[in-house]
Amino acid sequence: MKKILSLFIPALLPVVLMVACEGDLTRPGQTATYRVETMLVKRLPTGAAHLDLTFIRNGSYYKKADITLAGIALDTSVCGYCKDFTPAQIAVDSCYILNIKDSTFLNINLTISLPGAFSIDGPSLRNFIGNAEPVAWTISDGTDGYILATKPPESAGTSDGYEDYVSGITGAIPPETFILNINDRIVGTHMIYVASYIGAPVDFPSLLFDIPTASNPADNVSYPVITGRTAGMVIAAPDSIIVSE
Repeated sequence: MKKILSLFIPALLPVVLMVACEGDLTRPGQTATYRVETMLVKRLPTGAAHLDLTFIRNGSYYKKADITLAGIALDTSVCGYCKDFTPAQIAVDSCYILNIKDSTFLNINLTISLPGAFSIDGPSLRNFIGNAEPVAWTISDGTDGYILATKPPESAGTSDGYEDYVSGITGAIPPETFILNINDRIVGTHMIYVASYIGAPVDFPSLLFDIPTASNPADNVSYPVITGRTAGMVIAAPDSIIVSE
């Protein structure tokens, strides 16, 4: 059973929504509405974890709310909120409470769950021979699914990598990921990533790969005053593939 962990609060509190009777002070007579998008990511085998979060109030980005994960206050950033965690602070196969409080307008607890640890099977270094590249991995307990992705070498310039949602524990990277204009190979080392997730993944610049746009899960936060997306993700130690002329 997945553990519910908190560093500074003893138990999981029920979701609480509080809306002031007088409405939003910036819009008299109206109730404030909110949107949150966040993802907690833990990388294996280092164990380091990072959370990014954007918060919107009445259609505008907002940084005055008090937001904590497992009782630890988030830092504000250019894009919103963020926080780095040590390996000991965030564990796989566990749940964490995200509390968002904005004066008397909002006080809500959301749960972010992380799936279990897993690993990519096979060699840690492959050589591209012109065909689709099969990738397999072990099972990640509790997962909603997986993302198989690549990141091209810096020499590729504006070349995009590959990313797709996968329901099982095998996938294949199409050969055109490593080839431009039919015959021009994207020479260099391409990183291969497999991520296990729970929830609705969000694309943030801190990720080493892009979140797929096709078949993206629907929003999973839906309350009268707040909507959005939350996700927990575990990224296996990466593989790589060398593309030669």
